[in-house]
Amino acid sequence: ESGRDAALHVYYTVDASDVAPPAVTNVHIREAADAVSGSFNIRQANDAVRNVRVDIAPKAYFPTVGTRSVAVGGDYDAVQAGGTKHFSIPLDGWSRDVVYWRISAENRDGVAMEPLPGMMKLSRYLPPKITGYSPKSAVVDQQTAFSVTGSGLPRTLAMSLEDADCLAPVVKEDGTKASVICTPGKTGKKRLYVAIEPHGEGVIGQENLIVNVVETAVPVLTYHSGPENVTAEKYFHIRLRLDDPDNDVKKITVDWGDGSTSVLEDPNAEETLHSFTHVYKNPGAYTFSAQAFDARGNRSNIVTGSIRVGQPETNDGGNTTGGGSVSTGQLPPKVSIYTLPYKTASSTLTVSWEQVPALSNDRARYEINVADNPAFYESQVYDAGEALRYLVPDLKDNTRYYFRVRAKNSSGTGPWSDTVSIAVDLQNTPQFNTAFQKPADRAVNVDIDPKFEWGVTDLDGDDLEYYIEIGTSVQNLVYHSGWISKKHLYWHEISTTKLAPGTTYYWRVKVRESGRDKAYYGGNYPSSPLWSFSTILRGPDLRIGQVSLLDPVRPNRQTRLKIHIRNSGTEAVDSFYARLRYKKNGTVNDFATQPMQFFDIPLAPGGGTDIILIADFRDEIIEKNGKSYDNILAEGVSYLVIDLPYSDDDINPLDNRQEYKITYTDQGEPQFDYLYVGHQSLYAENKVHGTLGSVLGGDSNGIEFSVKDDMQVTEAKIYYRLSQSDNWHLIQTFTSDKDHISGLVKWTIPEDQGYLTDSLQIRVTATDNSGNLSEIVSHSIAVYDNRLAVTVPTVSAHQVGEQFSLPLQIDHAYDIDLIEIKLIANGRSEILYSNIETSGFTPPTSVTLTLPSDNLYADAQAKLEIRVSDINGNEIKEAFTFDLKANLDAGDIFGNMITVYDKSYQDFPADSSMQRTDNYLKKVILDANGVAHLLVESVGWWKANGENDMSRHVRDFYMTYDYASKQLASPVLLFDIRQLNNGSMPPENFKDFIIAQDGTPIELTWNSETKTIRSHTASAHNSLVTASSGEQIDSIRALNHRGKTFVVYRSISQDGVKTVNALQIHPSVGTPHQVVSGYYGREMRLNNDIVYFPYKGKAFHVDDNLYSTGEAFDKGEQQIVVYGDVHSFNSQYLDIQFDTTHRLQLLSTSGETREIAQVEDDATLASYSDITKIDMTVTDESVLYTYSIQPDPNNSSRSLKILKIGLDGTMQKIATVGRFMGDDPRNSVAVNENALVAVANPDRGAAYLVIGDFSR
Repeated sequence: ESGRDAALHVYYTVDASDVAPPAVTNVHIREAADAVSGSFNIRQANDAVRNVRVDIAPKAYFPTVGTRSVAVGGDYDAVQAGGTKHFSIPLDGWSRDVVYWRISAENRDGVAMEPLPGMMKLSRYLPPKITGYSPKSAVVDQQTAFSVTGSGLPRTLAMSLEDADCLAPVVKEDGTKASVICTPGKTGKKRLYVAIEPHGEGVIGQENLIVNVVETAVPVLTYHSGPENVTAEKYFHIRLRLDDPDNDVKKITVDWGDGSTSVLEDPNAEETLHSFTHVYKNPGAYTFSAQAFDARGNRSNIVTGSIRVGQPETNDGGNTTGGGSVSTGQLPPKVSIYTLPYKTASSTLTVSWEQVPALSNDRARYEINVADNPAFYESQVYDAGEALRYLVPDLKDNTRYYFRVRAKNSSGTGPWSDTVSIAVDLQNTPQFNTAFQKPADRAVNVDIDPKFEWGVTDLDGDDLEYYIEIGTSVQNLVYHSGWISKKHLYWHEISTTKLAPGTTYYWRVKVRESGRDKAYYGGNYPSSPLWSFSTILRGPDLRIGQVSLLDPVRPNRQTRLKIHIRNSGTEAVDSFYARLRYKKNGTVNDFATQPMQFFDIPLAPGGGTDIILIADFRDEIIEKNGKSYDNILAEGVSYLVIDLPYSDDDINPLDNRQEYKITYTDQGEPQFDYLYVGHQSLYAENKVHGTLGSVLGGDSNGIEFSVKDDMQVTEAKIYYRLSQSDNWHLIQTFTSDKDHISGLVKWTIPEDQGYLTDSLQIRVTATDNSGNLSEIVSHSIAVYDNRLAVTVPTVSAHQVGEQFSLPLQIDHAYDIDLIEIKLIANGRSEILYSNIETSGFTPPTSVTLTLPSDNLYADAQAKLEIRVSDINGNEIKEAFTFDLKANLDAGDIFGNMITVYDKSYQDFPADSSMQRTDNYLKKVILDANGVAHLLVESVGWWKANGENDMSRHVRDFYMTYDYASKQLASPVLLFDIRQLNNGSMPPENFKDFIIAQDGTPIELTWNSETKTIRSHTASAHNSLVTASSGEQIDSIRALNHRGKTFVVYRSISQDGVKTVNALQIHPSVGTPHQVVSGYYGREMRLNNDIVYFPYKGKAFHVDDNLYSTGEAFDKGEQQIVVYGDVHSFNSQYLDIQFDTTHRLQLLSTSGETREIAQVEDDATLASYSDITKIDMTVTDESVLYTYSIQPDPNNSSRSLKILKIGLDGTMQKIATVGRFMGDDPRNSVAVNENALVAVANPDRGAAYLVIGDFSR
């Protein structure tokens, strides 16, 4: 009734067996080798569990085709149900990069749990990525740990530093970091190689990272900032900048100049600026100095500075204790300040202290000093009155504050208290705006390439960082963005890689203030709610259709496959990848060529196309980039595997793989191509006739054969027999895993009279992988006696041009058909006697020999090489050494040619070919004592196995030769460089060589890669000048001046401005500078403190440091430019010049000229008409002048002509030396003030030298 209370009673009937379904917890899913495995706990209170099952599928909707399942242990009773369950599901043939999984179970009454789903990315399909590396610099010969960071770095990873010895790399378990320890061997910019080889997919990532390897790094210290004027008794600070490439500075010291020193131990390597605080007690001018020291004992430069200290601050009465009136009373004592906590979360702070006792009823007032640095630099002082506390407002977050207090009375100000400090850490945790997120929570039909957006507020405006997690289950948020910095923004968005269609995803965002860790927030970062969304079920679906062979399947051949690709999905694709692999005996192998192909072919829904893939069968296993490729065709049934990888958005990847069956049958026994015995052969009935006889103990001239099979030749054997009734005897066995064997044997017949025969035969057998046998046999070959010897009595010394009789004793079994006698001396050879009669002759008992008359053949170790052969192929060669002397009475100034360096290169790789050594002199310098200073270059050439280009190793040595004692010094290495498998010249090459005035040998080189001039001595290698951007440097020379050594070079700026610059390089290194203002040509010579530019005819006086001090004279632009070296030991003369009629003129230091001689046969002048290249030395009495001539008009080779001319123009001596000398004598000729002349490389073959005395 209306207005009355009513009650509704509801009654339920409950079946006691209808309990809750099972629940799954503690799920752990992981990727194992070729399987998905895991474990979980299943919970059911007081009840049994049955039908426990795990399913995996390539799609989130678990299609019937492609889903794999495993029952986990059957049924469990109530006790068993609480345990941990384990499972493993194979991934054989799985082609997607993702696995969707779900776990399901029922209770005993059939009540099923809601399946627990999840998703896991397979690491084998995630491409590795490198995001950073360190360090970027290292020190030569110092062991250094190099590391790269990234994602997906596999366990199999190759890592090394160019020109360094490296240990095996180590990869972190989670694939985020790889490191290797290397010891750099050379300076310069070196590549850090990282070759990534994940899961049999081939090398899909290669990073070339640059590390700058330097010499022992010396720290550099520079003054950054600080005051010039300070007040006594008041703190101040200065800042110093530290630069140290190898980050090993142990301390920085500052000597303040007042007897006190500040020391900073182990400065932070991450910081470059370092502050030092000080207070001067007394006024005055002070000089401070600072220096840094590293772990290896290196010291930086010393930084100095000056500071003027003024009088301390005073009150009106002249006291320095602060404010207040003049009083003769007692100052208040030091205040005792209360200690503060380590940090505060408030922006205000109360500082308290104890009261000081009143003096004569003079009550104290207090001042508090507040600063953000312990030196109280730029601090604030507040008056606290008579209070014993002070409220400090407006404290800033993330700042440590420092406080001190002092008391003052009518007598003045007392001392400061001890300093206390506190850190300010304001607590304003960021908050998520849960009313907004994209995709919206529980949204459906979300695009598979979504953008994620969210909002956060932070009251104190800190810089915020975000961490996004995304996955297909709550327990498996597998996508992690890493911390992302988004400064000063309230709304944010990121994009991910494409997601799977038709899949439910869960996501959340964590936030932190920049620099905070999880401990700051109590163990967990602030987090958004867990949001979810579902992607739209759409996308392309590529599938493999009909496959057909276009070529027959054959070993060691290519076979083309025509494959139809169709798009059965709902969206188009712009392009796709296809891959062909080979499967035999259950193992799938990539093809070494074309392992993956990209097809830029768009396919609309329902569209299709035909593609061609190539199966490249080989006859051997290919090794490439550290991986083996077994592409040998198998007999019988095997498969070509076609798949379409990298299809993340493919709706159904299960139809992206197909195995195409192929069959091949062995074609029979191996077939011989040829058998050669000796160097002639005739074919008949598949056999070879050897027509040359062999000799006992001699070489059979080679047994060579080639045999092939359609599948594999496993073995070949070579035999011999001495007659038809003899057994076959094994010589050598060959084995192979290829379809052919080619063999060459140099078989030596034993020196045994029992082997003399007319019926020697050679037999070769071959067996294929099916056991089929074939053979080939040569016709009969004669074996002859090998008795042949030549004896010559001791050869006495002879002189070039001499004729003499040489006795011969030849022991022989058959008639002789050849006698040849060859002279070998100083790298030259000449045949002195030859007699050839193919029908045979009786050898003479002596022969008459005429030696060549050229002194270049003079050699204390000359050889007579005698070669003798008989009509049956025996041959012998013997050499006899004798002393072949020069004929100095013939007017030749130069004596025997000196072999400076003729050693062969010793470090050729074991499997290299085309090995060669070149030795020659790069430059010769002759000092006043007759000692020749030599720069020797030795180059080893070779071609490494499997390479197309030559490699070379260039080494430059310093040596000396004493003309008086005839002593040759041992070589000292100055410079070496390798250029491997390139074919080009090394990037760094010789430019000049000089002996400093203290005797130090110095070589100059130019590095074309780094654009740097470098110097090399026996103990140091230094970079001198590096070209700036767009700058060119050339014409690099070295010269000595006033006890110093300089490098002179031409610079062409980016704007085309040309200058001639100089840099002191010894005994210390200076600063590059222009020699003169203006540009007068690249050629510059220095004599008698005057530099002369022969192109423009300009001369300038220079000071000790090679700066121009004024013009000496101007001869005007020259019609003929003289390039070369001019050395003047005569203070009157500076240089030379040519007029248009080729008259040689001396140029005095005042610009006057003096005609010396007429030059008619200068080969350079004949070629260029306006250029000559010379070497000239002027003494007090004569001129020694060297230039190139062409003795034979029909031969382009050149010699050097050396003339000694008196200052009055009389010709005193003429000599011609060398061949193949080139047209520039400046590095090939050296003359000292005593008219001793040294010439480098007078002939080819080794590093040769000749010296002649022109003073006679």
